[in-house]
Amino acid sequence: MDNKIIGLSALIIASFIIIAIFGRKQRNRKTKIWMLVLADVLFSVFFMFYHDDESKEIILIAFIIVLNILAIRKIIISQTQDQEKYNAWHDDPANWKLGVFYFNPKDNRIFPPKKIESFGWTVNFANPFSILAPIGIILLIFALKSMMS
Repeated sequence: MDNKIIGLSALIIASFIIIAIFGRKQRNRKTKIWMLVLADVLFSVFFMFYHDDESKEIILIAFIIVLNILAIRKIIISQTQDQEKYNAWHDDPANWKLGVFYFNPKDNRIFPPKKIESFGWTVNFANPFSILAPIGIILLIFALKSMMS
């Protein structure tokens, strides 16, 4: 099998494991730690088999470090009373317009989890900063793309 295919497969599997760590499904800390270790091993496999431009690899390594810090933070922080309130808002169908767009003026988060949480995050369109955040992300993507070209 081609080395790049092995590397990309490891990257995709590791990404799904990281997404599972951030999901709302109740797993104990030990399981989440093992999931994070497995994801890091798979990220290492990716870097062993997929060789590309060094500048792109440095950006990816920085992104993986940030993901690890966020995952560790998610593992360490236990659910608070605020989290229970956020979960109740998330599960309320009245806060989902057309079943897809999250709109809750009481929720101060810009990026709450999507309706199916393992798919990532969405934007709280009731938050006044919700339009600025996606525009900033798009500008960041264009800036990174122009740096890599």
